[in-house]
Parts: sequence; C-alpha cells; structure tokens
Amino acid sequence: MAQMNPDFKYYVQVEGTWENKDKTCKVIISRFQNIEMKYGQCSLSSSYAAKGIPPQMITNQMMGFNSPMMTMGRNYKIHDGEEIKLTVMNPSICADGKAVYSLEEAWYGNGILHLVVMNNTDKSKTEIELSKEKPDFSEQSVREDGIYSCTCGYTGPVGKFCPECGKKIEG
Repeated sequence: MAQMNPDFKYYVQVEGTWENKDKTCKVIISRFQNIEMKYGQCSLSSSYAAKGIPPQMITNQMMGFNSPMMTMGRNYKIHDGEEIKLTVMNPSICADGKAVYSLEEAWYGNGILHLVVMNNTDKSKTEIELSKEKPDFSEQSVREDGIYSCTCGYTGPVGKFCPECGKKIEG
C-alpha cells in the first residue's frame, strides 16, 4: 500500500497563484510539485519540493546551536518567520532559451512567498515578496467539465448540493 507523503500539507499550503505588488513577478504553484514563474520577460518551469521547518531547528538556531537537517542543506540558515522551504529543481529563469536569472531561494512564512533572484550577468540579488491572489467567490458556477465553484470557496465535483456548505446547486 502506498504511503501518503507526510509533507503533502505543505504543498497544499503554498498551492495557488502568487504575485508581487508591482506585478513584475507571478508564480503559480501546484500541490503536485510543479512551479511556473514569470519574472519580467523571463520564465521558469520546474518541479519543486516543500519541506516544513521543524520547531527544534528554529529554537536551536536562535540559541546559536548548529544542527542542520540533511534535507535542508548543510549551511541552510532559517529566515525569520520561515515555515516552509521550497527547493526548485531547475532554478533557471530563462528568456529565449538563455538563463538570465537564477532562483536562489524560495520560502514561505506568515502568508508571504519569499524569493531571492540572482541576475546571472552581474550576480546582483533581488528579494521579492509575493502575496497569494484571492479567488473571486462572488458567484457559483458549473463548468462544462462538471467542476463546480461555490461562493463558499469550494471547487470540485458535486451532486445537487455543495459538499462544503450545503448550498443548492443552481443550473
């Protein structure tokens, strides 16, 4: 019998569409380990891994102890407020087939996705903070493929009533 990934909850937590305030960076994260990124005229498409930060690592780092987990990397420094570390398998952010930038770090904490992007030409780094886009739940609808979107936020298969809030499905 297949065992469920104990880190799956972290993939669900970071799933969604993320954008920075000036709309120069947009990231779409799937719970199925896919990440898409647009940064200016460049893009990234890769798989990723999500790992929760154990409380003992945070406590040890605050007390000055060095007890890195092998999955975090030998010299990984936990950021203030970091809850989930994302490891992108192919960090190249490309335009016209050329790697213009590199995604150096990605982590989630306090409702914000944090990225550190390095310019491959001059090695300068830019820190980017992204917020999750909120879906519009003002109307309920059933798509052609039978997937239902309710005003409560549920999206998925349905019968005559929303399985989340019990609202009757209209046409």
